[in-house]
Amino acid sequence: MRICFVSVQWPPIITGGGGVAVVSLAKELAKRHEVTIYTFGLGDLKEEEIMDLNGARVRVIRIFTSDSHRIRTPFDGTKEEEISRLTEFASKLVDRIRCDQCDVIHLHGHFVVPSLARVLRELGCKSAIISTIHAFESMIELEKGEFSSSPSVFNTIVTMERDALEYSDFVTVASRSLLRKIMQIHGPQYLRNIRVVHLGISDDLFERPIDESCVSAIRGEYIGSKDGLIFNLNRIDPHKGIEYIIGALSHIRDRNLSLVIAGKYEERNKDYLNMLMRRKSLIEESSRHMISILKNIDEHAKICFLDAADIFVMASPTEPFGLTILEALARKTPVIVTDAEGPREIFNVEDKIEGKFIEIDGGVMVNFSDPSKREENLASAIVYMLDNIEHFRKRAEKAFEKIREKFSWRAISYEFESLYREAMHLH
Repeated sequence: MRICFVSVQWPPIITGGGGVAVVSLAKELAKRHEVTIYTFGLGDLKEEEIMDLNGARVRVIRIFTSDSHRIRTPFDGTKEEEISRLTEFASKLVDRIRCDQCDVIHLHGHFVVPSLARVLRELGCKSAIISTIHAFESMIELEKGEFSSSPSVFNTIVTMERDALEYSDFVTVASRSLLRKIMQIHGPQYLRNIRVVHLGISDDLFERPIDESCVSAIRGEYIGSKDGLIFNLNRIDPHKGIEYIIGALSHIRDRNLSLVIAGKYEERNKDYLNMLMRRKSLIEESSRHMISILKNIDEHAKICFLDAADIFVMASPTEPFGLTILEALARKTPVIVTDAEGPREIFNVEDKIEGKFIEIDGGVMVNFSDPSKREENLASAIVYMLDNIEHFRKRAEKAFEKIREKFSWRAISYEFESLYREAMHLH
């Protein structure tokens, strides 16, 4: 099978599902099929090359825009600038991609890249087209008001999402939460061609030995005489609830904890980072807690921190899935998560949480329904887990096997392969 991926992220640029999904899925599929990656060109990267992914070879073709040599990521600047840049990328891609050389075209993104399904169909492309939409930005607009100052941006996003839904053979989303969001904004008429296919975890994350020297260095630097290391891995982004983790420490007076917050930072979130830094200073001045904010750590450091941490905390109130939760459990680290839709789906929790938190496979789920009690509930969960840490380490060990069976990229690659074949039969 000749599979052509289209993604603006190669390799992954932002911590999260989209970029990781393309690399991990391509790596698995390239063991059995011919895989080509069409991606965004940056800086002095080659326009075309063959890359080796641990023995699986893929062809990478980069599309350069007019500002490719002046930016660090395709997402730099305002949302209007991002859309303009990615629209230029999409236009040039259409001139480059050869449908007759692709049995399947798999489009990855939020709205611009998946909307290419319409353009390709109108040009007569007969390949099977799958679109994986990693987040519905129209719902971000409605729920969080990120683009409320620009109705034209919102209308553009809605139109592009609808093009993907209407013209793709199948659209995949990572969770039932995203499926429900589609129905809210676009109606139920597209349900017939939408599939839920979860994001996965690479086998390397499950299998890589612990780097004892790296872990020892982290615990020495970030714990010292502290009572425990709490780790959060996310985009440093106002939608990720990082302030609740920092705020929770103000409710913990009988412990001296070290909190490390790490993730991809973009300049557009400067005001949010400054707010976190102010809260960090206030907490550190009034307690013996230590808070570290690390921007743009690499993959090796991420795994070392997951191995070194006593607890992994995810505090996003509106998380649609939660890939970093799976990554923590893949390293057998106990997790504290919110009762957002994504974590509920991962851990099969349907009932409302009546108290501050409940135990789940591998950790604790915190009641985040009342914004005024989020910090207090999270603090209670942290103290409870630290008081029972051996119990939760054993639970994380058991959760490891379940996560590996259900969420490894090897298993998920076969789900996509089956979907590709189903789509090919339509043409």
